[in-house]
Amino acid sequence: MAVPADANSVLCRILGRYKFYVDARDVGFGAHLQLDGAWETHATYFMMHAVQPEMVCYDVGANHGYFTVLLADLVGLGGKVRAFEPNPRLAALARRNIWVNGFDSIASLDERAVAETSKRRVVLTATFDEPKHGIIGDATGAPLITSAELLQADVETLALDDLENERVDFIKIDVEGAEELVWAGMQRLLDRNPHLMMLLEYNPRRCRDPGGFLDAIADRFPLRMLDFNARLRPISKVDALASAHDVLLYLRADE
Repeated sequence: MAVPADANSVLCRILGRYKFYVDARDVGFGAHLQLDGAWETHATYFMMHAVQPEMVCYDVGANHGYFTVLLADLVGLGGKVRAFEPNPRLAALARRNIWVNGFDSIASLDERAVAETSKRRVVLTATFDEPKHGIIGDATGAPLITSAELLQADVETLALDDLENERVDFIKIDVEGAEELVWAGMQRLLDRNPHLMMLLEYNPRRCRDPGGFLDAIADRFPLRMLDFNARLRPISKVDALASAHDVLLYLRADE
C-alpha cells in the first residue's frame, strides 16, 4: 500500500499500522518498505518484546525513523525516544514520520552526528539511492552506490556522554562504520546506566580496529548476538571477526 506524496516522496504503511514517508529514490530501504511493510524483522520482533512502556530509548542512526516510530509506540506517553540522524533529507523524513503518527510528544529528532566528541564539524556523504550507507568524515563506512545525486552536508558531532544525565534503558546503534566513534563517546553514559540494553551493529570490514573494538565491548558486556530468527546466542570474538556480514550485537551486563 503506497501512494506518491510529492516528486521525491512516497507514503506507505509499515507494520500494518503506521503511516510512513520514504524517499522515492531510495532503492535499498524505501523500496523494500513499500513492498514488505517491514525492515530487519529480527530486530523489529526483538524490540516489540523487549521494550516496555515508560522506557527511555535512543535510536542512533535513525534513517527514515522506522525504529523511532516503533519505539515511540512501545514506550508510550510515559516514555521518551531520542532519534539521531545527521543526513538532512532522512532527518526531515524521520521528523515527518514521527509527526504523522502522532508521536511528536514522545520522540525527538537530533540532526547531529553521534561520535566520540561534541561540537566538531564533519562532512556527511551519502547518495539518494542508498542513503543508509552515508558516512561521516571519520568513519570507514561502506562503499557508496554510484549515484548521479550525491548529498554532502556539513554537520556537527555529538558525544552521548554530553547529553543531560538521564536514565537510558535501550539504545539501537547502526551508523555504517562510525560505531567505534559512538562507543568512544558514551562510556560515562554506560557507567550511569548499568541496566542498559543495546543493539549495536558490528561489521569488522568497517572498523578501524575490529579486534580492539570487540575487546573494548567484551570488557563491559558478554558477547552475544541477535540472529535472523530473533534469537539471542553467544558469539565468540573469532566468529565475529570472521563474519562477512553485519552482526547485530546484543549488549546487556546484568543478565
